[in-house]
Amino acid sequence: MAGALADFGRGQAGRAAPLVHAVVVNRDGAGLLAPCVRHLLECGYPRLAVTVVDNASGDGSDLATASLFPQISLARNEKNLGFGGGANVGLRLALEQGADFAWVLNNDVLAPPGVLEGLLGRMAADPTLGACQPLLVFTDEPGIVQSAGCGLGLTGRCWDLGAGARSSEIAKCAPAPAAVTGACMLLRVSSLREAGLFDEKFFMYFEDVELCLRLVRFGYAVACLAGIQAFHAGSATASKLPPWRRIFWCERNALVLAARHYSPGLALAVLVLGPLSALAAALARLARLQPAEGLAYLCGALAGLTLGLGALTRRESGGCREITRLVSRGTVFPPKAGARILENRAKLRASSSTHELG
Repeated sequence: MAGALADFGRGQAGRAAPLVHAVVVNRDGAGLLAPCVRHLLECGYPRLAVTVVDNASGDGSDLATASLFPQISLARNEKNLGFGGGANVGLRLALEQGADFAWVLNNDVLAPPGVLEGLLGRMAADPTLGACQPLLVFTDEPGIVQSAGCGLGLTGRCWDLGAGARSSEIAKCAPAPAAVTGACMLLRVSSLREAGLFDEKFFMYFEDVELCLRLVRFGYAVACLAGIQAFHAGSATASKLPPWRRIFWCERNALVLAARHYSPGLALAVLVLGPLSALAAALARLARLQPAEGLAYLCGALAGLTLGLGALTRRESGGCREITRLVSRGTVFPPKAGARILENRAKLRASSSTHELG
């Protein structure tokens, strides 16, 4: 690994190092975007191009960052294209400019020096690897994991693996992910030319998982490199949205994901179980006097069922068996990490206070 990493940094046998095109997707990222870009430019990699793709921000964060760092490129969308649509603008530029790798990041990610070289080193060592990510830890609490990749549930619902765990524990025994998170994913451009870019119809949520499943169907692997860490604030953009909107897109996209990539029999079962579980969740929200969220579960499930049935009739054959192995069949709803995060935050702070007193 060390030899491969070094070769990527200086080029192999006198050849230029691979060209990496970083794509940062931004939406009202004041206070976040500039530090993200600064970390990229300070990473020290010799052939790194940085493009910020702005999804119609209203806070001026895109122009402010471009003025601070004139060496970057800025692509401004007239409307919000969602994460996948925004990322695709940058990915198309990467393909046009002959990049070897594309590094897609959220605007609230900070990648310290060494992260890119570490990811590239793994790519060099394993040509079957189509996408990889570092272990993401919380920016304000680096001892706690934000994402060690993505888990894939029976109903197509996805979640961040390891969320809330101590980073020291995950580094020793990281779970194998079904996909890597779009918050910080390095993609082999040759694999994108085969599998395609993000599906822009997903708009937000699970588009990263869907792309990874396509990579798997084309024979590529994905991995989280737990020994390499980057910092992620987590949901900096999505947290500004009302809960009902997040619920709608998750429910919709989960069913489309399953219908498109699960084996036919399992996909049909999911198109029954998914809406039924959404109905149960909706009734629970209504009982808690949260009608907007309850309605979002129902509308999302209905939209997902409609699109999922259509996807079943147009799906491509092949690769379903490999993807079915990635499904956590005992998981209907993603595990909730909130309590775990709070518990480990309290433990780490208590431990830190004890050391200071000692």
